[in-house]
Amino acid sequence: MRPAYPRLLPDPKTSLASTSGKLTPQDFKKECDLGKGSFGKVCKVIHRHSGNPYAIKFISKEQLAQLKMEDQIRNEIEIMQVAQHPNIVRLVTYFEDDSFIYLVMELAEVSLN
Repeated sequence: MRPAYPRLLPDPKTSLASTSGKLTPQDFKKECDLGKGSFGKVCKVIHRHSGNPYAIKFISKEQLAQLKMEDQIRNEIEIMQVAQHPNIVRLVTYFEDDSFIYLVMELAEVSLN
């Protein structure tokens, strides 16, 4: 069993609806995996309340703690919240539980035509 890690982030301001008042992974239906990195994976999901597609990046708190990268993820989130450019994927919101930080991002779908 994984240990529970403390909260690392302040509560986000979000317009995404949730059944429990705070977003959880259960508010999203997983469609498919999009990629995997050193801290976790990225999946295409559908927000159950709105039906909108998003990408969610799952970041392991265990790996962040082992590499002492908690401050770096806070900085990444702060930068993603203010970055607005057509070539940068927008961070919609974020949330966390005992094991993961979840970054909810716009889905950048690529057309290969």
